[in-house]
Amino acid sequence: MVKLVYPLKMLRISDKTVRNIKSVMGNKISLKKVIDFVELLNRYRRVKRIVMVNKENRWENDIEHSYQLAMLAWYLLDSLKIKFNTDLVLKYALIHDIVEVYAGDTYCYTKNHIVKSANMKEKKPQSRKLINNSQNLRPSIN
Repeated sequence: MVKLVYPLKMLRISDKTVRNIKSVMGNKISLKKVIDFVELLNRYRRVKRIVMVNKENRWENDIEHSYQLAMLAWYLLDSLKIKFNTDLVLKYALIHDIVEVYAGDTYCYTKNHIVKSANMKEKKPQSRKLINNSQNLRPSIN
């Protein structure tokens, strides 16, 4: 029996399940890396944007925003027969705001240039933090 500590609960995974996972994943990636990536995605989902969800009384989160952008990009590429690398466009659409896991959302339409400048200055070192902390986490973009 393998025990994995996961946020707020303990996962108990049988040896057979671990063997099945390892046989599917081979030596390419560890189960810990998969769980770490899922935690990064959960943190991404918890980032509230400074935009309300259309026709709902709640804030949009980064996962919803990125998913919608990816679907829209896919639709436009296909409908307009745009000759871009669809796989790469979709990956960029899904990951474009990942730095907000560390820096939070920036409202780009603010007229307060002091706030806008401060937010952009905050994102630069947070981008470096994301890169440094996720070298072994992130999937290949290209």
